[in-house]
Amino acid sequence: MGHRESLTESNAGCSGDFTLREGNMKIRFSVLLALLFVMTASGCSSKEVRITNISADNVHVGYAVSSYLLISEDEDTIKELREMVIPLIFQKSEEKIDFLSAYAIVFKNGDEVTARIRVDKYGVFELNDEEGTYKANNGSVDYNRIREIFEKKQ
Repeated sequence: MGHRESLTESNAGCSGDFTLREGNMKIRFSVLLALLFVMTASGCSSKEVRITNISADNVHVGYAVSSYLLISEDEDTIKELREMVIPLIFQKSEEKIDFLSAYAIVFKNGDEVTARIRVDKYGVFELNDEEGTYKANNGSVDYNRIREIFEKKQ
């Protein structure tokens, strides 16, 4: 009989362990669910930005602290710069823009500004009148090509 009592006690111990494990699983599931909610909620607050409507008959390109400003009405130049920007999908970034390496590109239709971006050599952007900085999550502009365009037209 002593043997049976020990089996019964052992089974009771197993049953208690199972309940404890089940409680741990509930806690783990709750924590995982809370983390998932926080991650989802924070992802929703970081909006994606696209620049899709760039109608321009001229483009202005400035570099960092240079006093030179490229003003071009060349359709090929406008098209090339526009096609670098339109496919990009931007998301907020905590990175700071490097103003000493940044190109400012302003697309204009007559005197009306249709799009304004600033991009540095690290791919950090400032967009139109949006606050803060952005990174493109699907590529970037060809920074070296922008430099070539700027220098060639001087």
